[in-house]
Amino acid sequence: MAAQKGREVLIKLGDGESPQNYTTLAGALATSMTFSEDGVDVTDKDSPEQWREMIRAGVRSCEMTTEGHFKDAAVDTTLLNELWNGTPTPEEMQFVMPDFFTFEGLWICTNYELNGNHDNAAGYSATFQSAGQITETAA
Repeated sequence: MAAQKGREVLIKLGDGESPQNYTTLAGALATSMTFSEDGVDVTDKDSPEQWREMIRAGVRSCEMTTEGHFKDAAVDTTLLNELWNGTPTPEEMQFVMPDFFTFEGLWICTNYELNGNHDNAAGYSATFQSAGQITETAA
């Protein structure tokens, strides 16, 4: 299996239409996805030598993060409005590694930051939390 180029890993935002059309978040330089599942502590007085015992029965979640150069006012306006209005609604999004898989589902933008240094392009960073089940499709 060949290595995947990091620049080909994409986060895409759906347009809410049926069928869904996706637009790559513009200017992204780095993207990541983190899967989590809260463990449930079932340790009791009979646990061997007081070692903690865990089972996999907790809440599952997924987080996508991205950062890069500000480039697309339409995407910026969509994400900023979701947070600014105080009632973020889940957006259909994808995390794509073209040669391997696509993860798709509903996400809420929980953090969006714009930044700028005097000697560099204006930048952004964003965090998205899963808002339901995430599906995986192999490439």
